[in-house]
Amino acid sequence: MKNLLSLLALAFLFSCQQPQNSTEVNISEIQKPRTIVTTDGEIDDVDSFIRMLLYANEFRIEGLIYSSSMWHYKGDGKGTSFVSEMEMTKNMYGAQTDLRWPGTTWMNPLLDAYEEVYPKLSQHADGFPTADYLRSVVRVGNIDFEGEMEKDTPGSDFIKAKLLDENMEPIYLQVWGGTNTIARALKSIEDEFKSSPEWEKIYQKVIDKAIIYAILDQDATYRKYIEPNWPDLKIYYNSSQFWCFAYPWKEAVPESQHYLFEGEFMGNEIINDHGPLLKQYYSYGDGQKQEGDDEHIHGDPTQLENAQWGSFGIFDFISEGDSPAFLHLIDVGLDNLN
Repeated sequence: MKNLLSLLALAFLFSCQQPQNSTEVNISEIQKPRTIVTTDGEIDDVDSFIRMLLYANEFRIEGLIYSSSMWHYKGDGKGTSFVSEMEMTKNMYGAQTDLRWPGTTWMNPLLDAYEEVYPKLSQHADGFPTADYLRSVVRVGNIDFEGEMEKDTPGSDFIKAKLLDENMEPIYLQVWGGTNTIARALKSIEDEFKSSPEWEKIYQKVIDKAIIYAILDQDATYRKYIEPNWPDLKIYYNSSQFWCFAYPWKEAVPESQHYLFEGEFMGNEIINDHGPLLKQYYSYGDGQKQEGDDEHIHGDPTQLENAQWGSFGIFDFISEGDSPAFLHLIDVGLDNLN
């Protein structure tokens, strides 16, 4: 654990790698795992997103999909009231018409900054995708409410097409929020094929390809739809390990490693004077505020003593609770995917 945490923290310092043209196939890319990210855009998702971009040469990012969760949803714009199906957020928020919604443009400034640092990354290794390529795979999924999976969306259609394409390599579906957009993609496949002679073949194709990596249950769609209707679908369910990289890291990380998460290291070695991408990384007391989320007070220097998980200093680590969803895809020579 000690070595792992040191590696994860120091990884921010790696200004790595070079691109593939979105219209060309590099032989080395064939060995890299395919992956699609679904995200509700919470501040820890933003920080995980930044880290993922610095590792983007290690896997093939085939989709970046805005989705919702029990913590973040847009609402339908009609004033419809919604009560969470999840006990925690039901008790916390009651009926809401929208909830802490960060919008569907927060990836844009991060990809713009990535484009700026891309030449520097490309000096050190091959394989980084271009910013234009990453922009081309961004889609909006099911975002109106927590667990909304009643309608097809550009995001669910995109996932559906990937699951049905002729590339039979595994595709890792990262769940940084709720599983609802993935559930909608699967439901659309079921609706189209279940009554046809092709259903058995299609079902087998999907379960042979799809691997879900979920960080907790952040809506009820896995339990209510995916598990009962796609019982053979492979899933990595991270219910506890991720805490060492999430909001209560002080409770989960050995104290001897805390310095790697504290402001002196984070501010000096990672965030400040390390380029426009890392400058957007959220940390405690940094003065940043995510638009749309009124509970994001972590950047307010006056709130450092009132944080939910203890007292923090300026530039202390907040959370990257979703980074484990892609860290296991990085080839470190230990057969991660087996």
